[in-house]
Amino acid sequence: MLVGASMVWPLGARADKVGDALLEKCFDAEAKLKSIQASFTLRQEMGAQTRSLHGTMKLQKPNRALITLQGSQASDSRTLASDGRQFTTYFSADNEFQREAADPSGGNIGRVASTEVTVFFNPDVVNQIRAQGTGIKVTGTTTIGGVTCKELRITGSAGNSVYKLYIGPDMLLRGVTLAYDTPSGRTAMDSRLTEVKPNAPIPPPAFAFALPKGAKPYQERVADNSPSSGTDPTESGLLPIGVSAPDFQLPRPEGGKLTFSTVYRAHKVTLLCFWNNSFAPCREELPDLNKMLGEYRDKGLEIVTVNSGDPAATIRKLWQDGGLMLMAGMNGDKVADKYHVTAVPTNYLVGGNGKILARFEGFDETAIRAALPKAGVK
Repeated sequence: MLVGASMVWPLGARADKVGDALLEKCFDAEAKLKSIQASFTLRQEMGAQTRSLHGTMKLQKPNRALITLQGSQASDSRTLASDGRQFTTYFSADNEFQREAADPSGGNIGRVASTEVTVFFNPDVVNQIRAQGTGIKVTGTTTIGGVTCKELRITGSAGNSVYKLYIGPDMLLRGVTLAYDTPSGRTAMDSRLTEVKPNAPIPPPAFAFALPKGAKPYQERVADNSPSSGTDPTESGLLPIGVSAPDFQLPRPEGGKLTFSTVYRAHKVTLLCFWNNSFAPCREELPDLNKMLGEYRDKGLEIVTVNSGDPAATIRKLWQDGGLMLMAGMNGDKVADKYHVTAVPTNYLVGGNGKILARFEGFDETAIRAALPKAGVK
């Protein structure tokens, strides 16, 4: 975690001195923050589809958290808990859970939660957001939960993207709006914090989470190879397990074409990852996927990434800077529609026969790794 690091803006960015100063104050306040309690709302729009969530959070550095989520569908209800030793995601609708070692600096908590949570554990994320833009400016005020917040707008060149950060009088991040254009229409994500209590004492037992009776590991379900009917309203809206994965051909950022069927037929298992550079969990997923590929490529695994909304130059730079070995396709909006992807990151595990073996909304490395041996990659 880069707490205390100085903020560095890219040369040539069209900056507003007031905006720069405000964002630096936000960075400093988040870096000094030790704990926070709040209620929150999340809203995602992708074309005509909308998803709304709400919940509560308790966060404490370096890596404790208790986050509850609820939404319009039963499958939205879940709990994220880290007691500093292990990180648990509990899905109440199915009484299932995922568990992994807690990241020492809270990285796996921020990976699956909102931007505000990510920034709490890693304030340098505000640097990363700023670096994506070509301009920054204070554009007015917005009231969130009765608190007047300054609206800081960061504009970027990719996909006509716009980032809005809402900063409270205590200089803490109270909300985020991200919007960008795709060939399928406008995509937008909004999050808001209310009833914020910064640095309130939280005893360690407050982060303890006991699994309900009968809870079973999530990977038992995703590794089940029997086809899903896709009619249960509590199920994921993704393509069901057991059906044939739609074939596609996409341009590659380095030139040439990527044909999915050619890839999966040549490997035991292919992990198909849908992502966008504007969303922090997607960027954080890439090095973990790259590490996984290095471990399992000679055992029959390949990983194909499908990007929507980012130019070839952005993808090439990410691959070059990160030393990524992942196969990359771009301009994948229509492919994402075929796979019923409404939020990123989303991952599918596809067998050599083209059948879908498992699917994951968000990046769940533990569940993916658990599914690989059952798919023949050991």
